[in-house]
Amino acid sequence: MGVDCWQGEAVMFERYTEKARRIIFFARYEASQYGSPYIEVAHLLLGLVRENYSTIRTLSKTDKGTIWEAIKTLCTDAGQPLATSVDLPLSQSSKQVLVFAAEEAETMAHKHIGPEHLLLGVLRLQGSEAGVLGRFGITLDTAREAFRTAVADPALVLQRPGREPLDTRTAITKLLVEQVPPDRLQAALRILKALGSEYFAISGVSSDGPFSYSFGEVPPAA
Repeated sequence: MGVDCWQGEAVMFERYTEKARRIIFFARYEASQYGSPYIEVAHLLLGLVRENYSTIRTLSKTDKGTIWEAIKTLCTDAGQPLATSVDLPLSQSSKQVLVFAAEEAETMAHKHIGPEHLLLGVLRLQGSEAGVLGRFGITLDTAREAFRTAVADPALVLQRPGREPLDTRTAITKLLVEQVPPDRLQAALRILKALGSEYFAISGVSSDGPFSYSFGEVPPAA
């Protein structure tokens, strides 16, 4: 199950990039591992570190492991891990983070809500999580300045030096031609065409931990 399992939540996820959706998916996984009945702000941060550490790396040179361990100290072990099939709601504080994230995206005139906006939401909440990040030089003001001119989701385009950006489908096709052996190229293109006909997403937990993959355009809200 992914982010869209929260049918009753007031927060709308249509504007979320795939990276932002996966962050919340991984936050749910982290909450279940701690046996928590809610997805807390610390779990959101762990999800962000797991899925998109580059967002934090933009603001601090601290290594991933150090920040991961610091955030883990905020997570309360509530008992036995929960089954990954159990739907966990967002805590009130986490909901507020998502509200702040949407407001930050609006202020920056970004059409989508991405990892950088979620991080800004955590910092704006000014809770213990923001305090931990502050120890590594990550503050609301510095983060706003760094993300103010950022594209909402840089993964939506691939930039070629001295040329116009490639759209996602063209970029993927170009990579296929460059990387896939000629005798397998047609089969790969057929698979991509089938997947690209509609939005495709799958997530779950394997022996290596949680995973989440998607392809195609996000379907419009009903």
